[in-house]
Amino acid sequence: GGHVVRDDLNLGPRLIEDPARVVVNLLNESTDTTVLAHLAQLILNCATTSANCTLLRELGAIPGLVALLRHFNPVVHATALAAIAAFALHYENRSALRHADGLQALVAILDGGRQEPSVIRNAADALTSMCQEHESRSILQALKIMPILLASLKAAAEDAELVAALTRAIAGMAHEETARDELTTLSGVDLLVPLLSSESAPVRRDAAWAISVCCAQEMFAQQVCNRGGIDQLQNLIHGQGSDRERAHDTLAQLLKKNFSAKYALTSKLGWEDVIP
Repeated sequence: GGHVVRDDLNLGPRLIEDPARVVVNLLNESTDTTVLAHLAQLILNCATTSANCTLLRELGAIPGLVALLRHFNPVVHATALAAIAAFALHYENRSALRHADGLQALVAILDGGRQEPSVIRNAADALTSMCQEHESRSILQALKIMPILLASLKAAAEDAELVAALTRAIAGMAHEETARDELTTLSGVDLLVPLLSSESAPVRRDAAWAISVCCAQEMFAQQVCNRGGIDQLQNLIHGQGSDRERAHDTLAQLLKKNFSAKYALTSKLGWEDVIP
């Protein structure tokens, strides 16, 4: 408390170390909600380049941002989350986020009940970036993230941007074998396959990506076939949408794991002969 952040404070497109250090020190020391809201917004505005993110990380901004994810004020909370999603785009920052218990904070947001769609979307985007490393996926799997993501996806309803973000997070986690197994057990296919018929091209594309990754699990691939996934992918391939190439790649992955479906497509068997 007691600190004042000027509304006209401009750190510039490229951060200078001394004023950036002041901002980070205030971030880690202040308890004033208005000050923290300004600081989180300043950092978000500056987290547009790798160089800025690197300087802010080296000055100690990430633990302070993670702490704000638990702040009672929704503006502070949401702004800090948006900044963390930007930081998570860069490898070195993801390591720092893991060490600051950022994954636990992100899971708590998704598992914490009612949130604004933009908050859930930013949390999902941050998780998708974090999932690029096995270490993060392993931590998230231990935190039971897959059922949380599936529940969030089910609740997302008609919000196409949110559905796409959650689907990307599921795809990111599905690079982990145990996560694919859990997704299969939880009947995640029943949520993902219908998304191939979404009116939203990004949703269709991201659903095809998630299914492609999950098809490394043979039982999941069989479930996709049994639920009409091949027909839906073929419809996308024969359409004019931007998701044609992704659908083609997904179908190829799917058929590698389901020989009976592959033979049916080549007319060696009828669909009535496909073994479930």
